[in-house]
Amino acid sequence: MNLFFITIIESIYLYYMFHVFRTKYSFNHSFEFLVNNNLGDYFQHSIKSNDYRRKICKFGRDGSLVLILYLIIRFFIIKYNLISKNKINNFNKFILIIIFLLSWMNLNAVIYFLPFLIFDYYFFHNLFIQ
Repeated sequence: MNLFFITIIESIYLYYMFHVFRTKYSFNHSFEFLVNNNLGDYFQHSIKSNDYRRKICKFGRDGSLVLILYLIIRFFIIKYNLISKNKINNFNKFILIIIFLLSWMNLNAVIYFLPFLIFDYYFFHNLFIQ
């Protein structure tokens, strides 16, 4: 698959899920109550609410924009061979791990990120083994 096409699809998916997608279903774990009550408005998201709305906080929405920017930069780095494939692959794995860990602040974010994480890891694993 073409890297440009992959970057566009991943970016659209991330933007849609973290900025546009609304649902009445919310998934939570007990740690979220600590985050929601103690870290301020920037980290607050809907917990145990049946309202039809976004279930992602401002931190998650801003983080998705940073991730989209990373995907665009990664595309150009790979396209123009600016960094070795091994370094890009290792850095990409590091980024995916950081995303996975940070997303546990909101179980909804974990669920929204899983398809992206699996797809991106699978794509890069296949891309760099060739």
